[in-house]
Amino acid sequence: AMDGTMDEIGTGYNSNPPCFITFVDSAGTSIVIMFDGGIPQKWDGAAAAMSNLLDTGVGNAPNNRYAIVLNSRIYACGNSTYPNRIYYTDLNDGEDWTTQGGSMTIDGNDNDNLTGLANYSYFGSNIYNVILATKKKKLYTVDVSNTTPANWTFTCINTEIGCYSHFTIKNVGSAMTFWDGWRVQSLTGIALTPLSIPIHPDLIAIDPAYRGTLQTEVWNDKNHLYLTYVTL
Repeated sequence: AMDGTMDEIGTGYNSNPPCFITFVDSAGTSIVIMFDGGIPQKWDGAAAAMSNLLDTGVGNAPNNRYAIVLNSRIYACGNSTYPNRIYYTDLNDGEDWTTQGGSMTIDGNDNDNLTGLANYSYFGSNIYNVILATKKKKLYTVDVSNTTPANWTFTCINTEIGCYSHFTIKNVGSAMTFWDGWRVQSLTGIALTPLSIPIHPDLIAIDPAYRGTLQTEVWNDKNHLYLTYVTL
């Protein structure tokens, strides 16, 4: 429980860096959910341990590595079997991925897998019905404004530059920044501007399995952005 002491609420999970989100359900309960490529885990802040996130009436929620919350739905990607799918829940229900939830495929035959999701920021203003979806060599906007998910659409806004790691996507001022595999890029509107010299030579020694673990943190006071990665 959140009583000022440290408690162990789960062990033995996937070694992938976890992606944590907070989702508020229709009853107003705030639930912390962890995605790491295995069965997603949930915690309500009171239970002694985390438990499997469900897909009510079906089983467990689909395995994914990355997730965001937008307009009372969870959107997730990074499923190893269907790496080009974005999965989504019903409105206000984090455990309905099939009945009213579902999935959409983003260019499923391009041999490039989804690597991240973010609330799309256009010139510093969040557009609350558009998602930025990334692959290693492509960037997409996904319009989820229609009340019928079957009518959602996606648009590829760049066919040469993408993002290698969900954890590097950050909103900085009027731009979105991320690591493209060579350097840090800044996305303003749909225009890309390199923010750094190529840093790929310094990172090429990293095991490819860990390049998707790269994370960034922004130190606004010093106008610095820091890259870190997991080696466990």
